[in-house]
Amino acid sequence: MAIAAPFLPYEKLRIVATNFLSQHHASGEIPIPIEKIVEFKLQLDIVPIPGLQDEFDVDAFLTNDLTEIRVDQFIQQERPARYRFSLAHEVAHLLIHQDIFKELKFSTIAEWKKAMTSIPEDQYGWLEWQAYCLGGLLLVPSLPLRALFQESAEKALKAGIDLRELDDDSRRIVESNLGRHFDVSREVIAKRMNYDKLWK
Repeated sequence: MAIAAPFLPYEKLRIVATNFLSQHHASGEIPIPIEKIVEFKLQLDIVPIPGLQDEFDVDAFLTNDLTEIRVDQFIQQERPARYRFSLAHEVAHLLIHQDIFKELKFSTIAEWKKAMTSIPEDQYGWLEWQAYCLGGLLLVPSLPLRALFQESAEKALKAGIDLRELDDDSRRIVESNLGRHFDVSREVIAKRMNYDKLWK
């Protein structure tokens, strides 16, 4: 079976995220309540699986019938930021790749892993890139990110610091602080900052 990733540039993914949040989280309150959206808006079951990451090297996956997100139990219980991103990543697959997932046949975790490895490497890479980017846009919407960064920049400027002239280590500190506001990792913020060109 030939699997082809759809052509979805970053700006198209931004539109998908904006439309989704307008429909399912109209208040715009930060952090985005992704778990509640998954369970109560999308009506998906979140099923914790012990040892999922250790045994299959995956944090979470969307079931073939698109009714469950199965997630590593340890990550759900002990790694809240990673858990939230795992949910957002799988929601992204649901939004933009559900036709592909419906074509893949699997019922067990091992069958899921086999189905994923059957996708050509380049196409799988594009599917994952799209889901990663869209997951980041869902948890870190463009306008709140820009507003919070601008607020931080103004405060820093009053103290004689231009955030756009920081070295890499100092930028990581700013990104970590922003990450706490959105309840995501620094790495997610770094990629969003890069795509929105906020450091330039």
